[in-house]
Amino acid sequence: MYSYKQPREKPIFDTFTKMWLIFVSIALIGVLGYGFYLYSKSSTFSSMVEKKNSKVKELEAYNSSLENKINSIEKKRYLYKKIKKSNNLLKNSMKNLFSLVPDQIVLSKLDMNSDRLKIEGFTLTKNAYKLLLEPPLKSIFTQSKVIFNFDPYKGKYKFVSINHYKEDK
Repeated sequence: MYSYKQPREKPIFDTFTKMWLIFVSIALIGVLGYGFYLYSKSSTFSSMVEKKNSKVKELEAYNSSLENKINSIEKKRYLYKKIKKSNNLLKNSMKNLFSLVPDQIVLSKLDMNSDRLKIEGFTLTKNAYKLLLEPPLKSIFTQSKVIFNFDPYKGKYKFVSINHYKEDK
C-alpha cells in the first residue's frame, strides 16, 4: 500500500486524555498523600493515647498507694486516740483508786486489767480494810474477794484483794 500523503505522528493519547490523566494522577496523589497524612496523625494520636493511658495507670497506682497511706494513717490516728483515751481513763481510774486508799492501808502491789483489779498490801487490822477500802471496791466491782495473812515480823496483816467487773448480758 502506498499513500500519497506523508504519515503524521499520532500520539498514543490525545491532549484531552493527557489532561484527564494528569488531573486524575494529581487527584490520586492528593488523596494518597492526604491518606498518608491521616495515617501518620492517627498513629501519633494512638501513641499519645497509649502514653496518656500509661500515665493514667501510673497516677491510679500512685493514688492507690496514697489511699493506702491515708488508711494506714487513719488507723494509726484511731489507735492513738483510743490509746490516749484509755490512758486518760486509766490515769483517772488510778487517781481515783489511790484517793480511795486510806492512810491506815499501805499498798505493795497493784495489777489492773480492763475488768480485773488485784491489790496487795498491808493493814493494821482486818476491820480497817473492811470498813475503809472494801465498800468502795464493792461499789465499783461486781465480785470482790480478799484474803488476809498475818505477818508477825511486821505486825500487820498482809491482804490480797481480787476484784472483777462483769457486765450483765
